[in-house]
Amino acid sequence: MWGLNAEAARVHTANEKWWTDLQTGQPIERNDGELFALMASELSEALEGERKNLDDTHLPQFKMAGVEMVDDR
Repeated sequence: MWGLNAEAARVHTANEKWWTDLQTGQPIERNDGELFALMASELSEALEGERKNLDDTHLPQFKMAGVEMVDDR
């Protein structure tokens, strides 16, 4: 089965380590300020990729702007 939902689930599972405290196994709590700053930095990176028409450095088969728009951690 392939589709956007299946791909989103696969990526989420592969990245759960970023949202979990490795010592306790509990979810990491983030404050609103941290999340707003994260959104701003991702948007800035997306703009840079769009402005320069760059391919993503980690996923070169995709454009940087698109990768940054879905990069949520």
